[in-house]
Amino acid sequence: MGRILGDALTERPACRRVLHRAGLIVPVPLHQTRYLERGYNQSTMLGRGLGQVIGAEVESEALLRERATRSPR
Repeated sequence: MGRILGDALTERPACRRVLHRAGLIVPVPLHQTRYLERGYNQSTMLGRGLGQVIGAEVESEALLRERATRSPR
């Protein structure tokens, strides 16, 4: 799914210019509780797919979420 989104984003010229300058993608981490509920982190999945498309490194361990926050629904 991340690869599909990455391909779609880079089809737009304005997005392509910005994204191809990125050398590093840092996905926003989930709190451990939310990760255990879901079993995956969607921002990491999307970041990896986008990183493959634009040739950027993905560093999913760069940030740590210390407290659980409510989802903005």
